Amino acid sequence: MKQIVSILVLLQGFSPMLVLGCLTPARYTYITVAVIYALIALGLWKAKRWVFILAILITLAQTVTINSPSYVWDLAVGFKFGPFITHLAYGGYFYVGAHFDADFHRPNPRMLQMYTFVHEDTFVLINLFAIILTILLLIQFCRIRRQTTDS
Repeated sequence: MKQIVSILVLLQGFSPMLVLGCLTPARYTYITVAVIYALIALGLWKAKRWVFILAILITLAQTVTINSPSYVWDLAVGFKFGPFITHLAYGGYFYVGAHFDADFHRPNPRMLQMYTFVHEDTFVLINLFAIILTILLLIQFCRIRRQTTDS
């Protein structure tokens, strides 16, 4: 199980570079993200508890994207897919990339440019990939924790 989780985390970190390529203007960001996620995946493979906690926190921060006139939160690394909800519409989405946006008390016009399928300034995106990966990380973390207390 820890190998599957490690491979999923590695895939999440490498997907922006593999899908979007190293020739884009953000290539150094994608390479840096890939290296960081490769180190995290190595720590997960070796079942380091502190790496599991770090991976859970990073993945948990990616589960929801919120955009409103007063608050913006969007951490995206790798694959994102799932439903989106506005006050007038709902639907599904898919995104691959790496970026971070967070603003308080002001709207972020970049969010509407990035997520062109949402035609309103207030929306919520739910990242099912991050939710599934967080659940798998928590299950494996509990198994590792139980193994160390039993021995």
